[in-house]
Amino acid sequence: MIVVATPARDTVQATFAYDLAQLIKYSPDVVFTIALGSIIPNNRTQLVTQSLNAGADYILFIDSDMRFPQNTVSQLITQDKQIIGANCKQRTKNEWTARKAGKFISSDDKFGVEQVDTLGFGVTLIKAEVFEKIAHPWFEMTYDPIVGKLIGEDVDFCTKARIAGFDIFVDHALSHEVKHTGSIEL
Repeated sequence: MIVVATPARDTVQATFAYDLAQLIKYSPDVVFTIALGSIIPNNRTQLVTQSLNAGADYILFIDSDMRFPQNTVSQLITQDKQIIGANCKQRTKNEWTARKAGKFISSDDKFGVEQVDTLGFGVTLIKAEVFEKIAHPWFEMTYDPIVGKLIGEDVDFCTKARIAGFDIFVDHALSHEVKHTGSIEL
C-alpha cells in the first residue's frame, strides 16, 4: 500500500487539491492522509505513525503547497529506491533544495536520478522499512551553528537516514514537473 501523506498548517492550495485528485484518479490504489497543525515535524511524525499502523509499504510525502503530475507515484516507485524525491525550488529563493557535499544541487538540464545527501520533502517517496530502522524521533528541527539557523525536519531526517545506511536520490525529470504554489510559483 502507498500512502500519500500531507502535512498542512490549516489549508491546502486549490491547485494542490486539483493535482491530488488527478493523482488519485491515475493511481486509484493510493490512500491519502493529512495531518493539520503548525509544527510540521509533529505532522510528519503523525503521518508516518498512521501510515505504518495501516500497513503502508511506501509513504509519499506531498506538501500542501506543491504542484505535481498525476503520474508522480509511478514515476517514483519505478526507480526502486528507498528514499527518492523531487528536487524542488525553495519557496523563498530560486535555489533547489537537494544538497551534496554541502552544496545545492541543480536539476537544470538534468533528467536522470542522482544520489544526494539531503533533499526537501515537498514530493518524496520513502519505503516504510526506512522508518523501522531509524530511531525515533524521525523529524526534528536542529540548529546548525555553521549556517546560523535552524535546519528543517526534512534535512534532519535525511542526515539520520544516511547515518543508518540509506541512500537518498533525486529524480531530476520529476523535479522539472513539480513546483511550490501560493503567492509565488517557482
